[in-house]
Amino acid sequence: MVNIEGQFTCRSYQGDTIAVKFDDGPIQQYRCNEPEGGAPGLLFIQPERRFVTALKAAERVVLELPVYEAGPQQMVFHVEGLVWE
Repeated sequence: MVNIEGQFTCRSYQGDTIAVKFDDGPIQQYRCNEPEGGAPGLLFIQPERRFVTALKAAERVVLELPVYEAGPQQMVFHVEGLVWE
């Protein structure tokens, strides 16, 4: 799940995807969707198991997310050292 102050434009019924890059690996496509009920700043990434497995092994992840009236926006997260329980 990704949460921002703003609005995503990613619709599962349209087959929308986001670009994800872990460390220096290849760019991968993941399905995305907004929650039912329309909370505008939330986005779910699927398949979540594949995403979390790659995230746990990474030091850095870059997400390119569709933001309403701003187009695709790249967000970089430094994830090395996160504690997973």
